[in-house]
Amino acid sequence: MLEDLLNKDLWQDFLRRKVENEFISPREKAFWEEYIDSETYRPICKGIYEGRYCFSVPSKHLIAKNSSGKKRTVYTFSDVEMVILKYLSFLLYRYDYLFSNNLYSFRKGIGVKDAVSFLSRTRDTGRMYGYKLDVSSFFNSISPSLLLPSLKDCIDEDLFVLLATLLEDDRVCYHGEIIKEAKGAMPGTPISNFLANFYLKDLDHYFWKRKVIYLRYADDILLFAHSEEEIKEYSYYLKEYLHSKKLSVNPDKELWISPGDSFDFLGFSFSGKTVDVSSHSLEKVKGKISRKARALRRWYLAKGLAPDAALKAMNRIFNTKFYGKDSADMSWQYWYFPLITTDRRLHIIDTYMQQYQRFIVTGRHYKMNYAYCPYDRLRACGYKPLVTAYYEFREKQKE
Repeated sequence: MLEDLLNKDLWQDFLRRKVENEFISPREKAFWEEYIDSETYRPICKGIYEGRYCFSVPSKHLIAKNSSGKKRTVYTFSDVEMVILKYLSFLLYRYDYLFSNNLYSFRKGIGVKDAVSFLSRTRDTGRMYGYKLDVSSFFNSISPSLLLPSLKDCIDEDLFVLLATLLEDDRVCYHGEIIKEAKGAMPGTPISNFLANFYLKDLDHYFWKRKVIYLRYADDILLFAHSEEEIKEYSYYLKEYLHSKKLSVNPDKELWISPGDSFDFLGFSFSGKTVDVSSHSLEKVKGKISRKARALRRWYLAKGLAPDAALKAMNRIFNTKFYGKDSADMSWQYWYFPLITTDRRLHIIDTYMQQYQRFIVTGRHYKMNYAYCPYDRLRACGYKPLVTAYYEFREKQKE
């Protein structure tokens, strides 16, 4: 497989797929075109193929998880090496046949939308018992000593040697010093997704063979059963299996679902046949709105600007998040609009957005805000309601 690191046609196919999936900005596209046309990858890839290239010591980073104060550990190699690893992760799709169809994370042509669609059309779940869990620090907790033996039996030998070398090297660079620590599946690196999929593939196969309604996306697992006794048996098997893999369940994200209960999964809320934005996603975006509004009010006051400058900035930022194609996070128009079946939480967000845009102008939350900052003023500054955009999207889908 490593000989394909030097295959220019495959590099170009890699870029085509990125462009087709719209996960790439024009600037990034231009970078990849130049990188591939000039074959900048060739020296390192040739060294890897010939077994003489040694990857650098990866750097360790602590990344904040939203505003919770918690941090996650990720690792990165040098910029040029990360580019090579992105392409390698693309080549790893050829092993997609190893996984069963109840795995929805980091698959070729399979993703969150497929999981949500499956749950939407599987009506029995509303009358079943369910269990949802999240694996604590999944990527960081993966054990190379348990992963590598089974990996060796399933992939090309030269590829296995490369992955084993990266996983077994316990050196990392942190604050300019070389330290030693277990890196798990090296979260933050492009190949970690494949490794995480592979680590629990036998668990996925177990439920697939038994025709259990079971879905996994990386560390998020959801399953259903027809009786309370059956769901407890499944949950016991799950926990025992995870324990055998040196993994544990996050108790704060463990959920038991009774028939008729609503539940959240992968950023969506399910209640009978209704699919909505999840409560977590709702609270997350409300937090972003309030923080950005406060920051922009401080900004325009400090600069001596008119409030409308801050309103326009607020709408540029969130219009990109909600409707843009080049934002770092996929836009809500791309992510939620095709799948949700109600505007309930979109309406809540619209109301919250209007409230905080008026706060930008007055610095207060009170009834006079409507007089100081009427709806027409918000619209003139670029505000576009999610509910309006959602129904416009649905009308276009009918055409």
